[in-house]
Amino acid sequence: MRNRWAADAFVQMWRIAAWLRTELLCWTGCFWWAKFRLRREGAVVVLMLHRVLTREEYEKTGSEPDIILGVETFRNLVRYAKRTCEIAALETPAKANDAGSQTARASRTRPMIAITLDDGWHDNYTSVLPVVVAEGIPVTIFVCPGLIGCDLPFWPEQIAKAMKKKAPELRQSELTALVEQLKDFEPQRRDLLIGALSRQNGAPSCREVKEIDRTLSWEEILEMSKAGVRFGSHSCSHQILPQLPLDEVQHEIRDSKQALDMVLNSECKVFAYPNGNYSKTARRILAEAGYQAAVTTECGAWTRDRDPFAIPRVNISDSSVTGLSGRFSGAMFDYTVFWRAYRRLGSRRKMAAAWRSVTP
Repeated sequence: MRNRWAADAFVQMWRIAAWLRTELLCWTGCFWWAKFRLRREGAVVVLMLHRVLTREEYEKTGSEPDIILGVETFRNLVRYAKRTCEIAALETPAKANDAGSQTARASRTRPMIAITLDDGWHDNYTSVLPVVVAEGIPVTIFVCPGLIGCDLPFWPEQIAKAMKKKAPELRQSELTALVEQLKDFEPQRRDLLIGALSRQNGAPSCREVKEIDRTLSWEEILEMSKAGVRFGSHSCSHQILPQLPLDEVQHEIRDSKQALDMVLNSECKVFAYPNGNYSKTARRILAEAGYQAAVTTECGAWTRDRDPFAIPRVNISDSSVTGLSGRFSGAMFDYTVFWRAYRRLGSRRKMAAAWRSVTP
């Protein structure tokens, strides 16, 4: 009990320190400078979201906190972004980066962002769609055609449900560490472990699963598409591509595109690597299949000199854009999105310069 209290106190102290740091950077003009430099580079900062849940849904879900936004936080985030940024559609990457020309850079007065959501959760329909339609902004949702309309479709949620029943006292940090460790397992070995845990602890109730942890149906996807939401591929079944043999990589990339092309009656042009992992082989297959761009989970800004098949993104969760009160904070948003992207851009440039200096 004492260790748990100490850990909670440390987390609270860390949040206070992070808030003080953010306020200091804001009032000293650092965020203004970061936005200015990103505009000058013609950069697009791509936001990576996953789930948008109510408080009641948050209490029941098996998803990790670092992929969850509250409904009100998401609504305030979109409104703040509309006031302070240009929101571009990811599906027009060439146009977005053409804005990085000398003339366009001089005329742009606000930084450019794009909003994406991974996995295609049902809450994207219930919580995201109303805000997107009301505010009139472009978003792209990456879905797995092989997991459409599934209950508890992804193994991290399956393992979380099983472990919470087996060990209710398990801390979120310990569960997160377990999930990260299992990502390195071979898919067959991981599935055997999860299956054994699920049989041992019992499956969650159908009602609980269907209400919270399920993916979009094709009917919902079609309705969202008609409302202006864009869709991309997240592979067929969310397998980590570098762990698969060549024929399975081709299946995950090509068949998912064909399914989306057929159902939506439009060409799927963008891809999101599951877990952000990719390889030269996967990149080549994407280009051959007709994709125009692919996004990773690497933090950073997308500039004209970046490979369009390795676009970095900035992960957004409740803790990254809310202040001490638990409400959305514009300063925290600017820190997470623009300051972090600017710092990564500078680090990348320094590494490239150092490499050139030692390369004949």
